[in-house]
Amino acid sequence: MGFGDFETICRKSALPLCSVVGPVSPISGSPTGIQANCYARSVSLANTIIFEAATDFMHILALGMAAIMVLHVRSKFTAVGKRALFVQAKTFHTILCLTRS
Repeated sequence: MGFGDFETICRKSALPLCSVVGPVSPISGSPTGIQANCYARSVSLANTIIFEAATDFMHILALGMAAIMVLHVRSKFTAVGKRALFVQAKTFHTILCLTRS
């Protein structure tokens, strides 16, 4: 596999990049994309199709962990000094302004 050759990667996994790269079509003159040999299975549950169930499970787990973190921070709000909160807020707003411009 050389630099810029996505054939082996795209045959094993369905990446968004794979629909853009690939051999050039003689009819349209644009890349046709590389079709993967396997795809994530969908699950049918109560007349609802759930695509990539493992990814959905991890997203729900991450949301739960974020909620636990927020609850712990709120319960220990008085233990954090005001100066530390000010520095954190100042850093956040500085990064926000730098990335938006």
